[in-house]
Amino acid sequence: MSAEEYPAVQYSSEDDRPGWIEVCASVSGHRINPETWNKSRQHSDKRRQQSESMATRYFELTGESLYKETEEELLLWDFCNQDQSDRVKTLNQYRNVKALPDVASQRSQAVARDLSYTIENELQEGETCHYWVCTAGPRCSLAEVPAARRYLNRKLGKIDKILSDYGQRLLFKSHEVTYDEKSNTWHPHSNVVVVHTRWLRKPELRERNERVRAALGAHFSDNGRLKNVAEVTKYITKPDSVVGLSDADFVEFVSQSFGARDYECYSDLRRFRSDLKESGERVSKMFNEHTGSWEARITLKRQVQRSVADINSTSVASPQVAWIMAPGAHFDNEMRPVALVRLPKGCVFNP
Repeated sequence: MSAEEYPAVQYSSEDDRPGWIEVCASVSGHRINPETWNKSRQHSDKRRQQSESMATRYFELTGESLYKETEEELLLWDFCNQDQSDRVKTLNQYRNVKALPDVASQRSQAVARDLSYTIENELQEGETCHYWVCTAGPRCSLAEVPAARRYLNRKLGKIDKILSDYGQRLLFKSHEVTYDEKSNTWHPHSNVVVVHTRWLRKPELRERNERVRAALGAHFSDNGRLKNVAEVTKYITKPDSVVGLSDADFVEFVSQSFGARDYECYSDLRRFRSDLKESGERVSKMFNEHTGSWEARITLKRQVQRSVADINSTSVASPQVAWIMAPGAHFDNEMRPVALVRLPKGCVFNP
């Protein structure tokens, strides 16, 4: 089945908000710099390998699977490209275990996109965003990490009230924990984005810092203006650190990440994401032909019927196209749509 034959997308708009078809038309066909794409592909392959290795190790140690229990596989089908043989990828279906690099990356992509758009378009003129790091005190054992996270959650609520006295407010926070192999200790901390509405004179700045430290009961640092949202939307911990853990610590760390809250949105960002959800919109990257550059736009979410197309199969139960994804460089450096295919176990997919 070719892209032209696929009838699933239904789009209608009464205003000028771009829809899924407009996004496809804007993005499809663009090529990413080969060096940049290869570097991204290497990072992606490494995340996949680390996630699979961690899932295997956890199962061997506990007998509990980190994969979802499902009767079907999920495939990515490069249906627009008829030239290459490698047109199908199998996707790992993990449970919501945030210690796995693939899961952490998936979760961070959406919030990073919304955070970036909020900073660039939703803040008032003259407002700036600073990058803070708030700690929960001295380094601790792995068993004490959940309590340290809860401590930070409580304290940051109090800090938000203090910031309002200085024309500042919390916008976003993410939790991170770093591991020191030499001392076998952990350092839980929060990466925080704070909106500044005005410059503070030195006496005010000193006063604010003293009040924040007193409320936090631990060290914090204001690292100046936020340069890249990737600084605050990355991972719970560095994957390479997890690989070297003892079996007992590895199981404990992964288990802690099952229900851990990895980020929280405040004020402008929380309202923005809530509005997007209510109005059926999302932030999409589109190419502006007039400026020759990429830009983030508010677009309508695509309306696609699920299970819309049966595909030739050697089994009675048929693979089915569940979704057509927005264009991306999934197979090579060219941006184009791909299909998400549900493949029942025992079926063979022959596109």
